[in-house]
Amino acid sequence: MRRKMCVFPILIIFTVVMLSGSSDALSQEKKYESILGIWDIEADVDMEVMNFVVTFTMEGDSIKGTFESDMFGEADLTAIKLDGNTLTFDMVLADGMAVSTECTVGKDEVEGTFYADAGTAEFTGTRRKGGY
Repeated sequence: MRRKMCVFPILIIFTVVMLSGSSDALSQEKKYESILGIWDIEADVDMEVMNFVVTFTMEGDSIKGTFESDMFGEADLTAIKLDGNTLTFDMVLADGMAVSTECTVGKDEVEGTFYADAGTAEFTGTRRKGGY
C-alpha cells in the first residue's frame, strides 16, 4: 500500500508539469494569432513594386517566420516581437543585406517599413484566407 501512495503524488506532479507546458504553448499561440498565417506583401523598392510572401507559424511555444521573394530569395525571420498591434522582426537576405521591419497589423492587413543600409521601403499586405 505504501508503494502505491508514493506513485500517486509523482503522477500528480507530472500531470501538472505537462499541462503547464501545454498551457504556455497555447498562450503563446493566442498572443501571436493576429499574425499567424501567410501574408502577401507588396512593397515599393526603388520605385518598382515588388511582391513578397511572409509566413508566421508556431512551433511549440515559439513563433517562427520566413520571407520569400523571387528577387531576394528566402530568409528566416529573427527577433520577432509583437507588442499590441506593432510587429517587428529582422532578417538577413541571401545577398547578406540585413533588414529590420516595423509594421502595424490589423485583422487581415498589415502596413509598415523595411529598413536596410540601402534605404527604406514602405509596404502593405494582406493575410491569405484559409489559414496557415
